[in-house]
Amino acid sequence: MRQMAAAPAKPARFRAMWDAFWAPVFVPRPFAILPDRLILTAIAGLVSIGLVLQLAASPGAVGSAGADPFIYFYRQAAFAGAALLAGMVAHALTPRGVRRLALALFFGMFILTLGLNIAGTARSGAARWIDFGPVSLQPVEFMKPGFVVLCAFGLSERARQGSGPRGQSMKRLWTLVACTMLATTAAVLIAQPDWGQTFLLTSVFFMLFFVTGMSWRWMAAGIAMLTTGMLAAFFFSTHGRVRLLDFFSFGEPPYQVQRALDALARGGMFGTGPGQGRGKTSIPEAHADFPLAVFGEEFGFPGAAAILAIFAFLCLRGMKLAAESNDNFSRLAGFGLFALLGAQATINIAVSLDAAPAKGMTLPFISYGGSSLIGTAITVGMALALMRPRNGTAIGL
Repeated sequence: MRQMAAAPAKPARFRAMWDAFWAPVFVPRPFAILPDRLILTAIAGLVSIGLVLQLAASPGAVGSAGADPFIYFYRQAAFAGAALLAGMVAHALTPRGVRRLALALFFGMFILTLGLNIAGTARSGAARWIDFGPVSLQPVEFMKPGFVVLCAFGLSERARQGSGPRGQSMKRLWTLVACTMLATTAAVLIAQPDWGQTFLLTSVFFMLFFVTGMSWRWMAAGIAMLTTGMLAAFFFSTHGRVRLLDFFSFGEPPYQVQRALDALARGGMFGTGPGQGRGKTSIPEAHADFPLAVFGEEFGFPGAAAILAIFAFLCLRGMKLAAESNDNFSRLAGFGLFALLGAQATINIAVSLDAAPAKGMTLPFISYGGSSLIGTAITVGMALALMRPRNGTAIGL
């Protein structure tokens, strides 16, 4: 009598199922190789500055009598804990896991952004938030890293194609896919309107084009697109037209920008001292949109310069590590994610110094807001996951 083959043991079967579904997504021991300590130190410094700033600005931002004067500080501390967890999860991903997360973030948040014109909460002339009881979500903060990673994947696949007729056709296809992503994303953001985030993503997109060695004709097309966007903002958006006229009138800056400049002037070289500044009560949304002015007033030029230096170091260090990656996708996506971080910080700082039109864009890791802080942590976590040393990277989503 022939003996029947024994059924596979349950633990082995479950292990095979686990490997088939999760192994391509999560690294078995993600913290066996710790992320770059200098980058982690820079991030910890920025988050600490943000908590100090919220501690100083929260009483002025609350405003109403009877409310807890430090409610924004407590919330920011809670957001920081959630951001730490989100960043750790993102860091534990494989490159394929990063791509899958990017796909989920981009399309999930894209759908939510489409619904903002119907269910969004309008603030400062734009519908960018979805309220869930006491908590609000700004989908674009989570869509941005997904957009950058997917564009990097498309451009890296373009560069991988051969030089034959089929390779040229595939190159044109991947270029079309990336450009279509930019066009549809920009159209949805402009409908809010959110010109600042549109400008940010367009800028990073053409940075990716530049580092992939694309023709200067594409760069000229990018400049033309940005110029067209500014003209569209001027002629078709009252909100955008007012901000552009305020900036290019060469007269007195808008109220909040002028208050920010006054705060920095009062800070001078050595600052007014911790808790002694007036900007946190005189600047609207100081804790979210103008943290540099509040910190610079109380800690002077060294404090403001320290913020700029930390951001510069963080982005340059991240791009350097991304350039050392052993596959084209990781190299391009890592560069794009840190370029996104640096470009957003540059825009926020430029607005505080009246060097750019007011856009309501947060300063990464420092400004108040859960969407901004958690979204930025995911951005850096994905970049660090791509920088993890490995023997090779699987192709495909």
